Amino acid sequence: MLLFVGVLLSVNLARYVALALGSPVWLRPAGVVAVIAGVTSSIAMLMSVGGRIAPVLLAPLGTMVVAVLLLRSAWPAFRRGGIMWRGTLYRIETLRAGVWHRFPWGQPTEKERS
Repeated sequence: MLLFVGVLLSVNLARYVALALGSPVWLRPAGVVAVIAGVTSSIAMLMSVGGRIAPVLLAPLGTMVVAVLLLRSAWPAFRRGGIMWRGTLYRIETLRAGVWHRFPWGQPTEKERS
């Protein structure tokens, strides 16, 4: 989860970090170009489909909120050793082992299990 959150933040916020840091010298102009290109293309796409512009401008904040929520949901699972769902603790080891449960529409074949 830490790796996923790190990738999420770096991919979505790298241009803003480059804009803010500006060291080395070429980093700030690259950040400006990346921010302008990202915001302009997003606004153009939203305008073509009749979307609103506010979500584009709030996207960096949304990315940080999603990262915090992901970490906030992963921490209790890590601490308990599993995921609590409707009063039942599903152990991480069991979930990682790929235990198949029976679904109403049928069971997986042997090929799908491996």
